[in-house]
Amino acid sequence: MIKVEYLLPFNTKDGICRDVSSFNSLLESHSDISITEKKLRYKNSNYTYAVDMNEVANQHYTVFHVSFEIAHVTDKFREMLKAFKKTVGVHLKDDLQIIWDGIGFEWSKELYPLIYQVENLMRKLISKFMLINLGVGWYKSAVPAEVKDSIKSSNDKTNNGILYEVDFIQLSNFLFKQYTLKDASKLPEVLGEALEGELTENKRNEILEFIPKNNWDRYLSQIVDCESQQLKKKWTKLYEIRCKVAHNNSMLLNDFEEGKKIV
Repeated sequence: MIKVEYLLPFNTKDGICRDVSSFNSLLESHSDISITEKKLRYKNSNYTYAVDMNEVANQHYTVFHVSFEIAHVTDKFREMLKAFKKTVGVHLKDDLQIIWDGIGFEWSKELYPLIYQVENLMRKLISKFMLINLGVGWYKSAVPAEVKDSIKSSNDKTNNGILYEVDFIQLSNFLFKQYTLKDASKLPEVLGEALEGELTENKRNEILEFIPKNNWDRYLSQIVDCESQQLKKKWTKLYEIRCKVAHNNSMLLNDFEEGKKIV
């Protein structure tokens, strides 16, 4: 069963919703809602409905704990919840609290394995590419400082598996954050040598290593048929949705549908 639960604190100074009966009457002021024992009817569909009331000590407040249950999420069920929130919201403004979002829970259960899979496919792809094309020890020179610094534990060993030790968003930083291959403090010395002598091809290539570039431009742009800014934008958006799943934040239908599309 899918359950959705709310807490609704009403200020009773003006006589609004002092008991369960008056609360149900408020809901039934919506022309499409009617209530019988343990059932709320909305546009010819019935939903399991329960409401408990508590009074806040020494304050003119009643708190209603409302729950709805349904076997499967439907568009009409979500429409009913919207009508419910609109009806009570006239008196509550921003005080309505959702304390269990069973719909978001179902979406999260479906979406998380997809995000987990694509996240680790990206780790695998980059790790294999870098090891084969740059060789053992590639992490010593080809990782932006921000990515290295993001490894939380000082006990983590930095090695060829570094991409399995960083957060989701750091995979994007690994691809798109610019860094130099040479220590920038040594650039004046190299430039001085070039100005005093002949600008050979080797010296020119050495100077180019002081120019900040990202790993996408250095290694991947010529062989991956994908526009970098689009990939970065999609990865960032997927990270935002992933955080909603991981941290139990409210998830909207648009988040769920966009997450699946991006994956």
